[in-house]
Amino acid sequence: MRAIRLLLWVALGASMGCSILVDPNGTRDGESDGGVSDGGADADTPDGDRPDRDLPDTDLPDVDLPDVPPPPMCPDTCDDGVECTEDSCSEETGFFCVNTPVDSICGDGQRCMAGVGCVDAGCERDEQCDDGNPCNGVETCSEDGACAPGEPVVCEDEFDCTIDACDPETGRCAHQPNHDACDDGVECTQELCDPEAGCRNVPRNGRCEAGVCEVGVCDPAEGCGTQPRDCAIDDPCFVGMCDPDRDECVRIPVDADGDGEGPMALGCGGDCNDMNASINSDATEVCDGIDNDCNGDIDDGIVCETPDFCGEEAVLSVDVGGSVTVRGSFDDVGDNYNTGCSTTSGPDAVYAIDVPRTLVDITIELEGTTADTVLGVRGTCGDWTTSPSVGSICNDDRRRGEDQDSRLWLHNVAASGGFPSRLYILVDSWARNGEGDFQLTVSIDPAARDVCSASPLDIRGGGTVFGTILGENNQRPSCATTNRPEAVFQTGRFGEAEGLVVTSRHILYARSSCSGDDLDCDNSSAGSQTSLEDLDSSFMFLEASTRSQYLLRYNP
Repeated sequence: MRAIRLLLWVALGASMGCSILVDPNGTRDGESDGGVSDGGADADTPDGDRPDRDLPDTDLPDVDLPDVPPPPMCPDTCDDGVECTEDSCSEETGFFCVNTPVDSICGDGQRCMAGVGCVDAGCERDEQCDDGNPCNGVETCSEDGACAPGEPVVCEDEFDCTIDACDPETGRCAHQPNHDACDDGVECTQELCDPEAGCRNVPRNGRCEAGVCEVGVCDPAEGCGTQPRDCAIDDPCFVGMCDPDRDECVRIPVDADGDGEGPMALGCGGDCNDMNASINSDATEVCDGIDNDCNGDIDDGIVCETPDFCGEEAVLSVDVGGSVTVRGSFDDVGDNYNTGCSTTSGPDAVYAIDVPRTLVDITIELEGTTADTVLGVRGTCGDWTTSPSVGSICNDDRRRGEDQDSRLWLHNVAASGGFPSRLYILVDSWARNGEGDFQLTVSIDPAARDVCSASPLDIRGGGTVFGTILGENNQRPSCATTNRPEAVFQTGRFGEAEGLVVTSRHILYARSSCSGDDLDCDNSSAGSQTSLEDLDSSFMFLEASTRSQYLLRYNP
């Protein structure tokens, strides 16, 4: 017997019984598949009795992978015990043992027969020619009594990563995966040869290193990278975030205003306004038209004193997007101040609001009063009859001759650029001996844009507007040759409108539609008044230089 043994030894194993040292999830032996733990102690919270909720898994999940079979390899021996066969095993044979008869080993007039040894060279039947290897075809006995070879089985497939060979035991093709043939040069991918699909290079995030509060990310094209650790949790009362000192996710209670109590609206605590630290279940209720202690009752039935003097003014707390309502009585106060709308007024009350630093519209109105009222607004307390730029900011009757209530709008204002951070509101009685009650409401909203299509400031109810021209320039009036920025207002049928700009020439005009013709247009110099009368319009425009301040009195 001549034995030729071609054994392929690979680094991952030395026998058919060994397994590849890669776990079913694709992590190399001794390699960590994760970043940091997903836990960590909870931050101290006022609702510590609430059950903990699980934090998320902070590492990116890897793709599920199939079990990786051991690499193909030859057995320890291929000896078939027949002296005249050549015994071999190699990658070319698909790591199958092949026992090839070699006639030259036998004597003259003999041939080698698989599984038997040397026999007479002649043949009478086909089975006498069978070499025991179905992979090289079916041997036959020719008419001249000599054995003829068969047609070999062809096993080549379309994938370069498979080792294609015929199994000598069965005569069937086998396509064994060679994972090393799929190496893409990217360290973080796992190479897999799928006999039915070819090479797959599957990203393994666990093979990528990451920094503090990061997770490794394997890009099949670029290799290892990182991204911020995702600490999001499904709990409305907590925010998941990564603590850089501990390099792990922690829970932080939701408490936007920092008053130590979670928002009532989310079921996280007793804070009914999580944007105002002075409002929570532990706060003291004061007379300001707000439910300070979050018990559901505004002012808790407290009898509110009407503020009478500067220095004793009631400061109303109003958030952007919110409003506050207070009630008072002229019976409790004296006649201390006047507005520019009335020099013969009677008893009055003083309030104040703080102006946000962002552009807002402030609406100040009196409704449901039992006395004829006048409203005044000023940046300082004590004299509402004058203003340094546009005269008195005041309103007497929002619909002149039809009701006793008053309304003021402050449009495009912010506590910056010289505009005061606190405004003082005077609620004045028109009559010297005025009696009765009043109800004051203050609302603050994000500033409406001066554009017809963007819901401009709605003044259909009537009142006085103080505002600033900010640079929107979309219209051209009929009574002027120049085109300057404008303020835009939503209106209805009105009896009169009066505009005043102290520092700039200005134009007041009205239209039934934004792009329609002017129904009326009035052009005036700085410090003079423009006016429109008896128009059935939907929009009114006041045009002046950018940053000009103006007064517009609108009487529907």
